Amino acid sequence: GGLTLLIPYLLTTKKKWKDCKIRVFIGGKINRIDHDRRAMATLLSKFRIDFSDIMVLGDINTKPKKENIIAFDDMIEPYRLHEDDKEQDIADKMKEDEPWRITDNELELYKTKTYRQIRLNELLKEHSSTANIIVMSLPVTRKGAVSSALYMAWLEALSKDLPPVLLVRGNHQSVLTFYS
Repeated sequence: GGLTLLIPYLLTTKKKWKDCKIRVFIGGKINRIDHDRRAMATLLSKFRIDFSDIMVLGDINTKPKKENIIAFDDMIEPYRLHEDDKEQDIADKMKEDEPWRITDNELELYKTKTYRQIRLNELLKEHSSTANIIVMSLPVTRKGAVSSALYMAWLEALSKDLPPVLLVRGNHQSVLTFYS
């Protein structure tokens, strides 16, 4: 979103960050990489945001490495409900008493989104491990749709073993406006 681009630009106007280069990474389709790069460069130029590089990541939806999936599963294990291993009435009672727990159904329902957070972390380690700061959008979900434990696990998976990460949540209102 626009705020995710505006914040790094505003940071570079301050003395501490003035020598930092803005590198923009966007997800895209492999067959549209050049088009997406040009479109983003045009947009940034219209707002006079200096950038050093734009990378369109076409492999953003690739399945993450097996060891990273296992590490994620190990991390969330203490927060799992495992309702399939329990009797129905016990599982229902636990869901009611501990709504923050991650259910088997929820984990399966959000498997693609979970894999995306793990994959984004892999790409960030590959491309931004030496950055001074990483500014990126928060994963978006409907309120109450995802348990707090799973959402926090996504944030941990996203930012694990990286330089400082500033996660930005937009409100779907434009902060960058231009007239063509």
